[in-house]
Amino acid sequence: MDPVSASAIAAAVGTAAANAAGGEAGRTAWESLAALWRRTVHRGTDPGDAVPRAQDDEMVRAFAATVVEEGRRNSAFAAELATWARQHGFDIRATQDSINNTVSGDARVGRLIQGRDFSGPVNLNG
Repeated sequence: MDPVSASAIAAAVGTAAANAAGGEAGRTAWESLAALWRRTVHRGTDPGDAVPRAQDDEMVRAFAATVVEEGRRNSAFAAELATWARQHGFDIRATQDSINNTVSGDARVGRLIQGRDFSGPVNLNG
């Protein structure tokens, strides 16, 4: 698992935890992540010890880091984690491509947008 997907996974875990109190979809995402963790990593252990309460921000951050590490060590868990993420609307794909935007020399630039993966409207007339 590379750094891009690691940070995306940590964000997905944190978002699932944050949304757990907000409604059924968030609660379902958190509970299914907990079930995945217990089924694949902490088989036969006390479920309360393995997954923190979603409301405990510090413990959720530590849990997210543990999930990322387990994904690095355990390819089967990483595959199931990717499935969990897709099912709950998280994008944890890592891409190997890159963007290199450069303006140099005697360039005279009025309005310029540099970047990658834009979403939403871009207005240059404003």
